[in-house]
Amino acid sequence: MTSTLKPPLKHMPYMDDPRFAMLQAACEREDQRKVAQRIGVSDSVISQVLRATGAYGSGAASPVRLFDKVEHKFGSYECPHLTEIYSESRVITAAECRTYAHRATAPIGSPGLMDHWRACATCPH
Repeated sequence: MTSTLKPPLKHMPYMDDPRFAMLQAACEREDQRKVAQRIGVSDSVISQVLRATGAYGSGAASPVRLFDKVEHKFGSYECPHLTEIYSESRVITAAECRTYAHRATAPIGSPGLMDHWRACATCPH
């Protein structure tokens, strides 16, 4: 698939953040407007960050909050609890991580899920 993204006008330090590459990849896989809708920002913000224009290009604005949203929507994490249980690296999507961590009630009917839920309380993700 050929990228339809316009190249940045200049290189900004934030472009070295791995979440910038995650944003680029998401916009290459699907329409930039859809990516913006999925993470709850305007299309113009995505465009300005990707092209280093506007406040992002001048350094007046930081894309950190945008990158956090990108990571939470498109990212994946190595789950410390699952990695410990299976004695090998277990990577889960950010959505799966939130499912384990943000249960409405404690899973008291399942000791395994309860252990996982408790582990989430101290997890850095």
